[in-house]
Amino acid sequence: GEDTEASFAGQFETVLNVARENLFEAYRQVPAGKYTPRALFYRYQQGFDDRMTPMAVAAIRMIDSRSSGVMYTRDPGQPDAQQMKISSIWGLGEHLVDGSGSADQFVVDALGMKIINKTISRKDRRLIGLPEGGTRLEAMPDAEIETASLSDDQALQLARYGLKLEAFFGSPQDIEWALDEKGRLFLLQSRPLNIQETRSEPLGIISDFPDHPLLLKVGLNASSGTAFGKVFLLGAEKVGGPIPEEAILVAATASPDYAQWMGRIKGLITDIGSTTSHLASVAREFKVPALFNTGQATRTLKEVAAITFSADRALVFQGRVEALLDPLHKTKNLFIDRPVHRRVRAVLDHIAPLKLTDPRSPSFSPQGCQSVHDLIRFTHELAVKEMFGLADAADRKAVSVKLTSNIPLVLYLMDLGEGLKEGLSSCDKITPDHFASIPMKALWKGFSHPGITWSGSINFDLGKFMTLMAMGATSEFGETPGGDSYALLSKDYLNFSAKFGYHFAT
Repeated sequence: GEDTEASFAGQFETVLNVARENLFEAYRQVPAGKYTPRALFYRYQQGFDDRMTPMAVAAIRMIDSRSSGVMYTRDPGQPDAQQMKISSIWGLGEHLVDGSGSADQFVVDALGMKIINKTISRKDRRLIGLPEGGTRLEAMPDAEIETASLSDDQALQLARYGLKLEAFFGSPQDIEWALDEKGRLFLLQSRPLNIQETRSEPLGIISDFPDHPLLLKVGLNASSGTAFGKVFLLGAEKVGGPIPEEAILVAATASPDYAQWMGRIKGLITDIGSTTSHLASVAREFKVPALFNTGQATRTLKEVAAITFSADRALVFQGRVEALLDPLHKTKNLFIDRPVHRRVRAVLDHIAPLKLTDPRSPSFSPQGCQSVHDLIRFTHELAVKEMFGLADAADRKAVSVKLTSNIPLVLYLMDLGEGLKEGLSSCDKITPDHFASIPMKALWKGFSHPGITWSGSINFDLGKFMTLMAMGATSEFGETPGGDSYALLSKDYLNFSAKFGYHFAT
């Protein structure tokens, strides 16, 4: 479930303000949430199978929140600064953690227990619970749109509770909280906070880059780092098509639906969204740089092809700015060394390795097969030889004839009828001029095209055709690949098996 080895932040279903008559339907929605596309994608990227992520359903009292939010007992981007971050909005907190709302931000000095920075955002909507059950997003009264949703005293009270929870659990905490209409504070949840590695260098002062215009100088650092990539713009909250690999995703909101793309994208920029949202937590897990709450990214970057941005500095430049990019920063592949990865790796160790590479070796035998690949290789070699009657050609009449040509290819032909010209005897030297098979003549026309070079080293240089057909065969099996190739042909039919190294490409 959520908040274990992988946070699964925002990936499962939460059903708010459930009326008694809707309890069982709400219960069904929660376990079913394990199998939504975003939850399945996230689980796959984390390397867990279904049995390793059992689902429990927690039924808890609903708080009629006047305001709510999230508190980090440490700033994930600057854990050594001894600063706490509190995000707050009007109404229910789901509007904050799902990335669809902007929040007020309080930064508290954890040592001196004082507010050192405060940013009041424009909050024009709030999520409320309805008397009959369910929720509704409503417009805020004009007088409260730009009013703080949390007082300074309440913020400091939260901070003190946060330090107590951090001491109790022994690590920085990510805490969800709510204030009811009577001003009573409720701590709803406390989970380990994902802390990023401290930067080894100070941010410093950014120089001007004349060849790279500064496009944005605004936003909140949701996940530290710098990134370059092509802009992929989302005009709506739902993904309308495949996102290219290593793109910068630019979206209106910080929807948790975008977590499914964390293993694919290089960075994330949003118009609105809180640094304490679920998507921000997932971005930090995958070490994907993220800049939230820019207010204008989807408009400003609409016609821009590629950008470089720094989440720490809240700067977005046009094009690739090498001076900003950290060559050591890489997004994190969480699948590696997780349970599913280890299981797949163990299975592949019995499937993929190939030991039987030389048919002339004494170990090329059933006893020498150590993997599924070996079995396929061994049976394939013997099946082809048996098909062409080469295994005991000395004891019976040969069923195939060897082609003589100026192409460095050892090719045996089996005429199934009207594949070769009539009147040929066993004494005749068979050349391409003797082909009667229509597909064979067409294929040989391509082989002998002036644009294909067959001269020089044969080590994986048998021309474009053979390179494409034998893609995957490499020189690790000897300096000079080779062996016999075979063709079954008739007037209108051709089955051509080209031998290259140890491969038969048909």
